[in-house]
Amino acid sequence: MPRASRHLDPSKSGLCSSMRRSFPRRTSSRLLALVCISACSASDSPLHYPAPPNPFATPKPPPSDPGLPLPPPGRGDLLPSMPPPAAAKQPRRSPFRLRWQPVVCMGLLSAVCVKTRPHEPLLLATLDAYHQQAAGVIDDSLSREIAKVHNVGLASVAVHSELVWLGILGAWLPLIPITQDAIAHWLPAANAPQLIISALTLGYLLRKLLPRSIAEGHLSVSFSNLAQLRIWTLVTAALSPVGLVHLFHSVVVLLVVMPSLSASLSRPEQLLLYLAAGLASSLSVSLGGVLLRRRSQPRVSVSAAVMGVVLMSAAVAPDEPVVIGEWGIPVLRAAVIHVLLDAFSNTGGSVEKLFGMLGAAVLVAVKRPQLRDLLQSGSWEGVLNYIKAAI
Repeated sequence: MPRASRHLDPSKSGLCSSMRRSFPRRTSSRLLALVCISACSASDSPLHYPAPPNPFATPKPPPSDPGLPLPPPGRGDLLPSMPPPAAAKQPRRSPFRLRWQPVVCMGLLSAVCVKTRPHEPLLLATLDAYHQQAAGVIDDSLSREIAKVHNVGLASVAVHSELVWLGILGAWLPLIPITQDAIAHWLPAANAPQLIISALTLGYLLRKLLPRSIAEGHLSVSFSNLAQLRIWTLVTAALSPVGLVHLFHSVVVLLVVMPSLSASLSRPEQLLLYLAAGLASSLSVSLGGVLLRRRSQPRVSVSAAVMGVVLMSAAVAPDEPVVIGEWGIPVLRAAVIHVLLDAFSNTGGSVEKLFGMLGAAVLVAVKRPQLRDLLQSGSWEGVLNYIKAAI
């Protein structure tokens, strides 16, 4: 039987006849060879099916943050790892938050200072009195200097006799000596309010310059600080205000109230009065922290020490008004104003501040013989009459 031909019969294939008419013979033979080679290569290559999933293989971990730690190996690796839960978004807090209470307090005190700002005639009279007091210590040629007054907003400033003079609340004060020789005649002439204000300014600067942990541990008072034998905090808490408005408020009250004590108490007695009031108020604040279960809460006693000075002024001269420029108000009314301003200038620890002021009031009651006799006799009616007379 004849072998079957491997070539197609051109007479029986319409495709080949059409290709013969369209292409030359040599071109058609090359095209047929190319088709046959591609068909053979396709029949020899294996089929590419996708690999079936392996249930025992370790799954690939999902893409995660390279900074996160990897989970420890174990049987849990066979299970797909879940992404960590998203952390709850915390509300963003502004780094600077302006409170309205200190702004109101600063505005009221600034208005009073601007209204009672002294001028040059009062400075000349103060300079004459200063040179008469420091006669023999200060050079007489300094008295012939020309004083120039500069208004700087809340106060007036002048330079004379090697001193910087500050005019505030209707008075001129020798604030800072600018030469070493000026210290010799400035220190004896500086009154008690000036020295206390200098100490308060230094305490405020230390509180702002030192780290917060050191300032609260050595400048503020608390029962925990006293338990660690930091006894000096009883005094430093009365000499380190917590803020600029708190410092300004304390300075204004001291400059207004303490001149009425100069007729009854000497300069050392006034300084000891402030320190004793600060010591008593610091002890009261610490005891209040124990009762309120705030033993580690740091507090200051500047406002309570100032309240002790105001109450002592009311006990010494209850009928003498407090003079602010051209105004005069009763001294216990000034005490009420001090409490209200303190609630705005220092908004923290209201209950502890009441404990501190109570301690200063007890000190004044023990110090004054008239109040001590009334308390020992148990005559509360006499105490009320004494307070009414002062008001």
